[in-house]
Amino acid sequence: MESPFTARNNDIAGSETQLIDALPEHRIVGIKYKERIVWDREERVDLVFGPPGIVSIMEGYDTWWQRQQEEIEFNRRRQAEVSLRLQRVLGPEKFDTLKDLSASLHITSKEVTLVSKKELEDYVERAMNLFRSVRTDPSSSPDPTIIPMNDCDALDMLSELVALMPDEFTRTSVLTEISTAMRIAEGKRIEGPKHRELPQIAEDELTETFVRGSGPGGQKINKTSNRVVLVHNPTQLRVEVQDTRELQQNRKIARRRLREKLDEFLNGKQSKAATAAEKAASKKAKAKTRSKARQRRKQESKKSNDDNHNDDNYIQ
Repeated sequence: MESPFTARNNDIAGSETQLIDALPEHRIVGIKYKERIVWDREERVDLVFGPPGIVSIMEGYDTWWQRQQEEIEFNRRRQAEVSLRLQRVLGPEKFDTLKDLSASLHITSKEVTLVSKKELEDYVERAMNLFRSVRTDPSSSPDPTIIPMNDCDALDMLSELVALMPDEFTRTSVLTEISTAMRIAEGKRIEGPKHRELPQIAEDELTETFVRGSGPGGQKINKTSNRVVLVHNPTQLRVEVQDTRELQQNRKIARRRLREKLDEFLNGKQSKAATAAEKAASKKAKAKTRSKARQRRKQESKKSNDDNHNDDNYIQ
């Protein structure tokens, strides 16, 4: 329960008249100044007695509140973009089903065990079935061109929605389950004979720096060193990543992209990216050939019908 510092003691036995004086210290789990948590036992947050100190927190509260509102607005816009893309893939009905599935997982406390491992697995599997249904029947999707072509891509798209869940504990639990499902899906993928794993990169071969972000997002982006610059020293290949606001997530993305870049550098046309591009181009060419064949048959059929009609007129 929450109560103000000035609350009167109506429940705890003793002579103390103020609740804050009567309450044993080990019962206090957190302290808030207005809407900002300034002390949290479990998370080991201490802005009251530790730096910058409660006075600085109080003086800078308006600035902090403005940043919070900017972040909320950024997340709202991001959620709208992700939702629109998912609707274009799944269609309104399946997207509503996915939203209902996600809402059913909302955790309202720090008791992560409120959602079991089985429930998390069921959520991911049922969400994946929605993506598989449009992959099996592309005509059911409003925009078949952006349908994920495999489970890994679908899980990646699902994770974009999950990453915007407001509850931190729900978000972390589901993203962990998605990560597990992605590893399993990656292991089940059937690759062509030319496929090879992405080259590994040792950490001592890397030079990693963090610089301030840029672009939309307010002070959370512009005053935080969350852009990752990663250089592979032996080849001098370089990547820069600022895809998310989370530094650790950007570090993971940077390493994956650098491995992909090194794969192209070392293997050329035999790299994973080149093989995938060749496969996509071949698939597109085959679809174009089939389309031309259908058009040709249609024109031949129409010409045949016209010829028969002209013959009938001549006989008459």
